[in-house]
Amino acid sequence: DADLTIYADEDDIVTNDTKLYTKSATLDKLQFISNGDGTCSVEAGSGTSVNSFNNNSGDNIKVSIGLPIPEPGANIVSGEVVIPLVSPAGDSVIGIGDYAFSASSGLTSIIIPNFVTSIGSYAFNNCTSLTNITIPDSVTGIGRNAFYECTSLTSIIVSSGNEVYDSRNNCNAIIETASNTLIAGFKNTIIPDSVTSIGDLAFAGCTSLTSITIPDSVTSIGSQAFYGCTSLTSIYIPSSVTTISASSSSYSPFSSCSSSLKIYCGASSKPSGWSNYWNYKSSPATYTTTWGVTREQYNSQYA
Repeated sequence: DADLTIYADEDDIVTNDTKLYTKSATLDKLQFISNGDGTCSVEAGSGTSVNSFNNNSGDNIKVSIGLPIPEPGANIVSGEVVIPLVSPAGDSVIGIGDYAFSASSGLTSIIIPNFVTSIGSYAFNNCTSLTNITIPDSVTGIGRNAFYECTSLTSIIVSSGNEVYDSRNNCNAIIETASNTLIAGFKNTIIPDSVTSIGDLAFAGCTSLTSITIPDSVTSIGSQAFYGCTSLTSIYIPSSVTTISASSSSYSPFSSCSSSLKIYCGASSKPSGWSNYWNYKSSPATYTTTWGVTREQYNSQYA
């Protein structure tokens, strides 16, 4: 097989069977999953656990049963990867599938062309070397925990023409524009003071997050918002927060955080809109919580 360099230009077509070569990394057996309408999604896999993989004389490449979740550290792909515009069958690549690059611990950067409209759940899960990513204008759907445990991600930019998401004020986060909800945050995220909600699982798996400032504009915090943030040792929740969601102790926003986490609250007592499980670390244990603390007191005495 001859190496093929892929660049995200209009005329690029992957023609080398199921093997994709990128600028500085080789990605074997890239899976193109046809949508049956001339479009497809892309996934990466080891090739050993995929069922009914077909590529018959130019027919659309199909996978009848999806890829299982790779083990952490599987390093399915490494280096810099450029998503192609077209599959070997000629289908336009419009999606990055669920778990597409999961466990690719050597992946350092990825270029997503302005054709892709969706990024699947856990698409970049555990890509621990990924440092930067740009979400193009074309993306209108981002799945659950798409960037879970991307512990090195320090630069995330949503293109300014995207009508669904944004990364306003260079915040290094993904915000759902219409609802002003932060849906994905990272270790150096600065939450803009125009954000009103921290979404479910927003910072989940961000083990490198050591501190975060929740501005007074925030009124709600979703379930498991800070799940697994094991380096977070203190946090201040302003009195503007009137709703905290958690259907059980395991869905607490702070579930599986450091056992030494201390929570300081602007409210003098638990607001009625906060779940009874809001500060659970494990049932029935709760995190140390101090009420009636001003932000100034927190910054000078506890932060």
